[in-house]
Amino acid sequence: MNVYGYINTPTGNNDFHAQHFAILSFASNNRLDQVHFIHESAPDRLHGAKPILSGMLDNLHRGDTMLTTDFQKLGDTTVAVLDALSILSRRGVRLYVVNSGYRLDSNADALVVNMACSLLEMIEKEVLVHPEQEPVPIQMQHEDADIQTPTRRIRRSRLDDRRSEIELLLSTGISLSEAARRLGVSRPALTDWVESRNPSVHNPPATT
Repeated sequence: MNVYGYINTPTGNNDFHAQHFAILSFASNNRLDQVHFIHESAPDRLHGAKPILSGMLDNLHRGDTMLTTDFQKLGDTTVAVLDALSILSRRGVRLYVVNSGYRLDSNADALVVNMACSLLEMIEKEVLVHPEQEPVPIQMQHEDADIQTPTRRIRRSRLDDRRSEIELLLSTGISLSEAARRLGVSRPALTDWVESRNPSVHNPPATT
């Protein structure tokens, strides 16, 4: 079982010695065996153009220990970091991230990492299958939707029982005022009834 220190210095990054010192100090404080260093000097890369740990993973075996200074050395994105953690856990490699104090050294830790990776994979698949759709403009929603307006509730009137009589009177062409007088009701009451019931009238009455 070997202990490896992983140092990654992109172009223009001169913190090799800082990473080296931090890893050695951690190994000494935690009584780890001699550290074998692996250094990758990766050029500035576009997202996903060069996998981090490309030269490191081939040297790791079950029971080995890997030391690195921070999560950024494991990947450019959260997904990439989780993927690296998943690979290490499946291989049975213990990982110590020096600056944060994170440790991947138990079955429980490996289970959490694998669950997180599985969840991210499910989310990515769902996003690919169901891409975000453009929201429908409010104006279009109004034009396409069937807008239902609340119906007015009509209260029963004593004139309902005299519907045939009213329709007959109004069909003669007399005014609403004259019809109301003959029916013995007020003109406003008759007007409201006509407007709400829409009686069948052959000759609409005068409004006076």
